Amino acid sequence: MKRLIIVLVTIASLAGCGKKKEMHPLDLEVRPVRYMVVERKENTLQRQFTGNITSTALSQLSFRVAGTVVQRYVGLGDTVVKGQVLAKLDPIDYEVKYQQAFAQLENAKASLSEARSNFERDRILYLDNSVSKAQYESSQAAYESAKATVEAGAKNVEFNRLQLDYATLVSPADGTIAKVDVEVNEAVTPQKPVFMINTSGGFEVVFSVSEDIVSRLKLGEKIQVGVGALDDKIPATITNIGSVSTNFGNTYPVKAFISNAPERLRVGMTATVYIDLNVDPSNKPQIIIPVNSVVPGDENQKYVYIVTDIQNEEGIVKKVPVKLGVVSTFGVEVLEGLESGEYLVTAGVNQVIEGQKVKLSQKGE
Repeated sequence: MKRLIIVLVTIASLAGCGKKKEMHPLDLEVRPVRYMVVERKENTLQRQFTGNITSTALSQLSFRVAGTVVQRYVGLGDTVVKGQVLAKLDPIDYEVKYQQAFAQLENAKASLSEARSNFERDRILYLDNSVSKAQYESSQAAYESAKATVEAGAKNVEFNRLQLDYATLVSPADGTIAKVDVEVNEAVTPQKPVFMINTSGGFEVVFSVSEDIVSRLKLGEKIQVGVGALDDKIPATITNIGSVSTNFGNTYPVKAFISNAPERLRVGMTATVYIDLNVDPSNKPQIIIPVNSVVPGDENQKYVYIVTDIQNEEGIVKKVPVKLGVVSTFGVEVLEGLESGEYLVTAGVNQVIEGQKVKLSQKGE
């Protein structure tokens, strides 16, 4: 009898060893998951464009006459005031021409004085019938010609005086020298840029957009501008939208004014322009989630996993049914089943089960 009891206990033990123990979800290892916080927002797409920082009043300065630079009084970055002398050309040629014009004017004035005296004398004699009408008219013509010569001479003097003045380049306004393109002893021609001056301190960003984007932009629209040398994005407002394509690839120029420009911003810096484009005509806030976060169920029912009871970045997975809407390149629209603020598992949904404990390891969509 004792031997029979031992055999039965042994058989029961062997039978128990062949049976697999069923594990509870909470007994599974804590799995790290990617997640996103559900948010109802406008369905927008952020596009990026490359541009350059310019000034709202960046002007090129040049001499209005040709010559050789003999003096340059300012350099790059210097602060200047209106009327300040920036550079001078060799004035010798213009001084000589001015003196010649002045001498010619003095000669013309002397001739005019003589012609006036002759005309007044002949006019009196003509009234007394002492000279012929032809003599009188000849004196009158000489007098009128002398007056015209003096007037032309005066204009010639003024012209040469201006030419002499143009040999000195002065600042048209207060500002800073943004660029220098001339050196002493360098020959320059009229209208050749020699300085660039920033006269306002205001900044703009200029960039180009494609033909499918330009029609969706509006004057006054708010955008963001990023500059590599700065940490934060800078707010800007679109002020000009080109109506004619001027660049390669049917692109259109756009200009935006930068408000509250930081002190470290400089003209010529490369900028990245960020524009949010609304892709939903209804413009209604939506919940958009990644397509791969959706789990298929029976009878075309769809599910997602959310994380509840979160403490110390760990929580419990819960499977919830959802009603889906339109699928787009941005994800899938959720019509029912999710609310703003919930934590949605966005990756590895096939590797978790309801009730399992997970760790919120990486945020992402």
